[in-house]
Amino acid sequence: MPFTRALYYPSIDIKDETWLKNAMLYWEKIQTIVPSAMEFQYSTQTARKFHEADLLTPFYADLNRTIIDELTDCVMDYLQTPEGVEVIVPYEVESPYES
Repeated sequence: MPFTRALYYPSIDIKDETWLKNAMLYWEKIQTIVPSAMEFQYSTQTARKFHEADLLTPFYADLNRTIIDELTDCVMDYLQTPEGVEVIVPYEVESPYES
């Protein structure tokens, strides 16, 4: 089965109408990530028309505090490992050109 939907990122609104029209040639539906607490309306005429036709829709995302807390615990545990320390404080690599 072919892919039929696309999730647009990094912004909520698609302001480049040429890009949006071109993308609609390839996808049956495009969604943009929108916080559920936000009242949102697409800003361009093309985006609003696609939204009215149910071709461009917001994908409402809610922050789940429990998941964030669990993820925070996992990240903090990882950062206390030798590998995690290297992410924060990378080790210095000796230059092969030094003698």
